[in-house]
Amino acid sequence: LAHIVYSPSKMFDIFIGQKWTTAAGNKGNGSYNFVGGGFQAGNTGFLAEEAGATFKMSGINFTLAMTGKGRNNAGRINQNELGENPGFATDLHYSHDMFKIGLAGHLSSFNYSSDLDYAEGGDRDSYLGVLYGSVKAFGLKLYGEYYQGQALNNINSLGIGAAVSMANGVVSDEIKESGYWATLEYGPTENDLFKLGYGSASVDEDQKADLGSMSMNTNSYIFVNYGRTLEDNLTAFVQVTQHSTIYGPDTNEVTFDANVFQSG
Repeated sequence: LAHIVYSPSKMFDIFIGQKWTTAAGNKGNGSYNFVGGGFQAGNTGFLAEEAGATFKMSGINFTLAMTGKGRNNAGRINQNELGENPGFATDLHYSHDMFKIGLAGHLSSFNYSSDLDYAEGGDRDSYLGVLYGSVKAFGLKLYGEYYQGQALNNINSLGIGAAVSMANGVVSDEIKESGYWATLEYGPTENDLFKLGYGSASVDEDQKADLGSMSMNTNSYIFVNYGRTLEDNLTAFVQVTQHSTIYGPDTNEVTFDANVFQSG
């Protein structure tokens, strides 16, 4: 994170640099795994180079930004994402003492480039739409979001699907996907906090039959953690996370599970 914010008034900010993408929705999912954070399993949005502005008034925040592109498939297709046009991201949310609700999005297109291995293809579009929010009631806090998108890895959104699918060396359809996550927090005292979270992402049903054997089909996780505030800016925590990942087409899918314990 390295960006500059200039605020000519309390209602207006101008920013430029690398930051959490404007289309990230909630900036965290409650996990103490700050690197993973449920990405590729219902949580989207990561870092991006952006230049834009935010307007603020009576709990309403509206942000519009020009934003950088991400990388495409990890192979040789559009590795450097050629093209002159930037991406565009926006976020509109309303915050209240008891709740927050927002809508964010990211749109970009990518110019196809070829090399000796992949000689055919065409320009592709990427997009992300996120509905997110939080609510506080009865000593509990609930956070969550839902997204739909296409070729998300093109726009640093860490989606489940590859940017594009390939058949016989030809770039074909963009991978479409959707996902969601929710986290419930409970703090019995000022120093103790328990969190339970779940998230899942899946490639669209119409495209699952075309997935390769090593392509993600569905990915989900569930975690529970406990944090104890020892003093200002110092928290001790433990967390247990269970991951379940399905690879391959529906006709020949394989499931892998992993269990992770963390403390710190």
